[in-house]
Amino acid sequence: MSRYLNLSIKGDFFGEDRIKSADVCFITEGLVDCIVANQFGFPCLALGSTGISKGCQEHLIHLLCKKKCVYLCFDNDKNKARQKGAITIGQILFDADIPIRIMDLPEGSKKWILQNL
Repeated sequence: MSRYLNLSIKGDFFGEDRIKSADVCFITEGLVDCIVANQFGFPCLALGSTGISKGCQEHLIHLLCKKKCVYLCFDNDKNKARQKGAITIGQILFDADIPIRIMDLPEGSKKWILQNL
């Protein structure tokens, strides 16, 4: 996260304020993806990583527990680390009875494309 203008997130997620009143939301790993999604009108927050701590998991569940659907939009990479992260986060949310969808990007795609939503 420090590569983005030394932004730090202490217990909260970047873009959290953008999803509070939304029925559905999007979750990205990266801050730039989150910023772009919000600019296009998609309520989005960024985790800043493919994994989150136990405390952050509880906070995320609290934020999302009343959403009609949460879309996980992680970049597609060759070693599948981000996709595995999306599955891990998805399982945490699913276990908390939060409806989720994992967006499957084309093989080798680095960035998700908003106009395809």
